[in-house]
Amino acid sequence: MRLFGIADDAKLIEYREESFKNDNQEELLERWLENNPDCVLEGEDLVIIGRQVTTNLGSVIDLLGVDRQGDAVVIELKRDKTTRDTLAQLLEYASFVENLSYGDLQDI
Repeated sequence: MRLFGIADDAKLIEYREESFKNDNQEELLERWLENNPDCVLEGEDLVIIGRQVTTNLGSVIDLLGVDRQGDAVVIELKRDKTTRDTLAQLLEYASFVENLSYGDLQDI
């Protein structure tokens, strides 16, 4: 799919396609999402409070945010198809953030 932006002179500018499977591209996307949290949840405010957050089991959450209601939002980037391991990882992260207090979130 071709994507375009609109320049100041009202002309369309085609965005070039990037492969996020190249080395360090996942880190680039992570950094972009951290700096543009308004693109994560449609119509919702989100504040990213942590990057590469270590859980109580030693695994690492790519990005951790808090929405307007104070609920934790886990953002985990994957390059390929979702597997059972990925689903298990997300359940582990959900269990971790469910038990975080506001003080824990502030410390992060």
